[in-house]
Amino acid sequence: MKIVLYLLFYIITSIMILTYLFKEKKVVDYINKIVDKLLAKLGFESEKIRNDKILIFLNTLVLIILGILALNVDYTRNEILPIKNKIIIIGMIMNFSMLLGMYFKKYYYEHVAILNIVLIVFGKAMFGVDDKYFFIINIMLSIASIILIIYSNIELTNKIKKIFNSMYIIILVLIIQGYYLGNYAIPTGSMEPTIKVGDRIFANNVSYRFKSPQIGDIISFKEPLDNSLMYTKRITGTAGNTFKINEADHNIYINGEKSSLNREYSIEGILKLYNNPEIYIPKKGDKVKLLNILELDIVNGNGVIEIKREEFLAKNISKKYYKYLFGFFNSNTLDQISGVEQDLSNKRYTYVLESEGRFVLPILDFKYDEKLMTRLLNGEEIELESNYYMAMGDNTRNSNDSRFFGYVKEERIYGKLLLRWYPFNRVGLLNE
Repeated sequence: MKIVLYLLFYIITSIMILTYLFKEKKVVDYINKIVDKLLAKLGFESEKIRNDKILIFLNTLVLIILGILALNVDYTRNEILPIKNKIIIIGMIMNFSMLLGMYFKKYYYEHVAILNIVLIVFGKAMFGVDDKYFFIINIMLSIASIILIIYSNIELTNKIKKIFNSMYIIILVLIIQGYYLGNYAIPTGSMEPTIKVGDRIFANNVSYRFKSPQIGDIISFKEPLDNSLMYTKRITGTAGNTFKINEADHNIYINGEKSSLNREYSIEGILKLYNNPEIYIPKKGDKVKLLNILELDIVNGNGVIEIKREEFLAKNISKKYYKYLFGFFNSNTLDQISGVEQDLSNKRYTYVLESEGRFVLPILDFKYDEKLMTRLLNGEEIELESNYYMAMGDNTRNSNDSRFFGYVKEERIYGKLLLRWYPFNRVGLLNE
């Protein structure tokens, strides 16, 4: 059923994209008719500005707020993603310039709205811009510029039409970025030498909607530690198979046979803690239950200790903190879990599972579902609704991957990385 729905989605969105590419004027005319009807119903008509002094006051107020917020924006150059700093600076200059135009009877409010909507949608996804004050500025200016367009009433219809047409283009780009051709910036060296820090990669976001990832595929996925960042790793094990790193040649063995990867990997993380066991990668329909909980003291550096679920339950931790406390080496700060006692806020936990007597690495997706996590901690079996994968970095000694945080759920996988397009002197297909 899911494949049928995706097929319908791609048919509809392909028609939308192709129609805009080859019949742009018809699409624009159709959008303009919708805007005309909408404005007519709302009773808006373009006319000369009602009160020039009030508009000057509102514009000046927006500029003052923008200036105050701009002082808090981080303009520091990012050596890994230098484009991030450039986008912030260019965005600020353009916003100030367009707002100052009002004092010279140049009204660019629709361009301010379009610019900031684009930055909200694509700033982080495409350029790595994650400054919260810059994001607040984008939201504030998007709202303020639309208010100023409506109040000024200067060429209102044309300005609203420009915004609606731009929004349609943004929606198409979002669809392409999310479901057709992903565009990723690489911030770490975990996939070196295959992919280097600062590389920009295009990914095929279509194939995994219709088929499963295979061993050797380089994938983009949302990590399960914090559920916020996109990671890039290589599939080293697939659902329903056993996995082991051979201690002699450091190659991966699947179901007892040497993997086709023919790459060496180090024994790290949970694999090292448990003396490199043969692990089972669960598939949809398998049942898993809790084996042990691991506790890490992140402040005092006392190492990892193994505790039983009864010991953990005796701590009486509120369920709402599970998503913060479970997962070694996540980015959650003590402030995020300030509601728990100090001794507990110094700790992080993870867990190992078993399925019919087979050793299973963590499935951290459980921690985002309080009911499932409670059942797991109570010793109940959980029937899995998805397939899971091992995802590891080629830079085996410098990669936070499945050896540490456990398996990657199939639904977390976005696309298969295919083509490096930046830097330009290294453009080409990725080596498998």
